[in-house]
Amino acid sequence: NQLKGALDSEFRVVRDGDLIALNATKQKDIELGEPMHFESEIITFDSDDGDELTSIIVKATGKEPYRKGVIFGSTRELLATIKTMQNEVRVRLEQSGRSDDPKVSRKQLAERMPELAPDALRQQLARLKNGGHVELSRHEVWLKNDDWGA
Repeated sequence: NQLKGALDSEFRVVRDGDLIALNATKQKDIELGEPMHFESEIITFDSDDGDELTSIIVKATGKEPYRKGVIFGSTRELLATIKTMQNEVRVRLEQSGRSDDPKVSRKQLAERMPELAPDALRQQLARLKNGGHVELSRHEVWLKNDDWGA
């Protein structure tokens, strides 16, 4: 997509009731920051004409509007790719009569997702690990919850 490629920054806003998250999904030439969280509050006031009006104010908060570990954009695509590759490894192991745990080579994952620079891949894998989605070793990655649905 040419438009997305031309962007310097891209953000996703998630709202759950009065809680809001702002999550950077793309940042050109800098690391993705941590999501920012806000709480909205409806305020009521009277107009000069005596009408009752409402508006919303937004304040920074530590509360998250979604369960920990929710992922977006290219990180979600990365997780789906890991699941696909892990299933491919599982099939190969079963065909050869082995019952090893299916794990994905980090090198092969990088080859499968060339659009992710090495630093971005490491950063997103760390985000997936911190969110409880994957486990990592120096050379491999695998789903922590093998029942995750992409």
